[in-house]
Amino acid sequence: MNKKEEIIKLRRNGLGYKRIAMILDISPNTVKSICQRGEIDKGLTAATNVCPVCGEILKQTKGKRQKKYCSDACRMKWWNSHLDKVNRQSYTSHQCLNCQKMFQSYANSERKYCCHSCYIASRFGGNHD
Repeated sequence: MNKKEEIIKLRRNGLGYKRIAMILDISPNTVKSICQRGEIDKGLTAATNVCPVCGEILKQTKGKRQKKYCSDACRMKWWNSHLDKVNRQSYTSHQCLNCQKMFQSYANSERKYCCHSCYIASRFGGNHD
């Protein structure tokens, strides 16, 4: 199946230009122009989301947060292949209060120790592994 046929299929399944572009790894403007030239409208199906990795239609659970990937394997595959899009601003550098080593923590700007054993050694005066 060529890109144009895939674009038409995804568009008729109810996906928007940006989502189709992300799935097929092409420009949203390319998707838009192909859809507009072919007068392809967005389909009105119940399942409007597909996995950006494998293209499988996602089954959404009512009352839960919307799924973006069909499985953890697809989620990890997408993130590992798009490391440039990962927001790494949540990493902060710290110096361990016990061993004085520099370490990084993710999403915890208040962290004081590099590991649990350093916390125990500092707090209770010994290494209690």
